Amino acid sequence: MKKIVKKIGYAILILLVTGFVTFFIWAFSGYNADKDVLAAALKNDKILVENVKEYLLITPLNYKGEKGYIFYGGAKVQPEAYISKLSAIANANNILIIIPKIFKNLAFFGINKAAEVRKLFPKITHWYIGGHSLGGSMACLYASKNSNSIDGILIFGTYSGTDLSKDSIKFVSINGEEDGVFSPQKIKEHKVELPKGAQIIFIKGMNHSDIGNYGLQPGDNPSKLMNDSALVQLVKATKSFFN
Repeated sequence: MKKIVKKIGYAILILLVTGFVTFFIWAFSGYNADKDVLAAALKNDKILVENVKEYLLITPLNYKGEKGYIFYGGAKVQPEAYISKLSAIANANNILIIIPKIFKNLAFFGINKAAEVRKLFPKITHWYIGGHSLGGSMACLYASKNSNSIDGILIFGTYSGTDLSKDSIKFVSINGEEDGVFSPQKIKEHKVELPKGAQIIFIKGMNHSDIGNYGLQPGDNPSKLMNDSALVQLVKATKSFFN
C-alpha cells in the first residue's frame, strides 16, 4: 500500500512540475510591438505617450480631463503594441487611455489595476474599462464588481466570461469577422452574459491580431484589411460608445 501511495505521490509531483514548466515557457514567450508601426505612432504630434509608474498613458494634446479609458491588453501582448490603434481612438474621442503594465502581460495577474489607476486621476469624472482578448474578459470581471463607478465597458476580440446580464452598464463589443482566436460564433454564443442593450459589432475583414500591431497570433486567420483600414474601422466603431 505504501509503495502505491509513493508512486501516486511521484506521479502527482511530475504532473505539477511538468505543468509549471509548461506554463513558465508559455508565459515567457510573448508578442512584441511592430517596431515600424510603433515608431510612426510615437511621431503623432496630436498625442502624448508617456510611461508613468506602472502605466502607459496615451493623452490627446487637447484633452479636456473628463474621460478615462482603462485598457487591459491581450495575453502576452506588449502594451506598446496597442499604441497606434489606441492613439487614434484617444484622439477621436478626446479621452485619456491608460494601459496598466501587468506581470508577463497576463491580465489575470492584475485584475484590480483599474482601482489603482482611478486613484491616480481623481479629477476624471467618467471612467470606462475594457481591453483586448484575455484583457477584455478580465476587465469585465472587474466591472462586474465595480459597476457603480464605471460608465461603460468596451472590449475587443473577446467575450465577457462574466455574467453581466443583470447590470444596466453601457456595453460595446468590437470583433473581427476573420477572428480565428475568438470566432464570431463564439462571441454570439456568449451574448447571454451581456447587459440589456449591449451592442456587438463585427468588422468585415478584421482578425484577432488587428486590434494591436504585433504580428499574426497563432491560431488567428489572416487579416483582409490593411493596417490603416483596420485603424479607421476601429475608430469608427468606438464613436458610438464614447459619444
